[in-house]
Amino acid sequence: NHLLLYKENFFFFHNSRGIAVAEDVAARRLNISKQHEKLMAEHNNIGRWGEQKAAEYLEQHGFRIIWRDWRDGHRDIDIVAIDADCLVVVEVKTRRNADFMAPEQAVDARKIRNLSLAAAKFVRANNIEMPVRFDIVSVTGVPGGPCEINHIEDAFLPLSY
Repeated sequence: NHLLLYKENFFFFHNSRGIAVAEDVAARRLNISKQHEKLMAEHNNIGRWGEQKAAEYLEQHGFRIIWRDWRDGHRDIDIVAIDADCLVVVEVKTRRNADFMAPEQAVDARKIRNLSLAAAKFVRANNIEMPVRFDIVSVTGVPGGPCEINHIEDAFLPLSY
């Protein structure tokens, strides 16, 4: 296809047979928007499923979950748990597969900073006086299928601000 002209919300193309074709830009945008919404809904469902799997895994390994999806403005903590005498802030990363990268590799410096600030606020707001540890739980798979869970204890040190 070769773009010929854009006029009044229409693109005009020559298709493979040399015939001029008009395409409504607004309709195309709406279709792309609907596709994006569907992908985001699926992405969010997989994320919630991964957080549920991570919580089940932690409970099976003796952790006591005290909060899920704690939020402070735009910062959040996926899971807050107690392990022995330690408060554990858990970041959950879920991916369909690890073809692109391992899920835990998505925890970058910006995420560590935001988790550190959120954890500090959580500790202050709840008057917690115990050591804090930051773990990552990666979940690879899809709902209804097998999944792989990787728990990285003490995954990073908090940034101090």
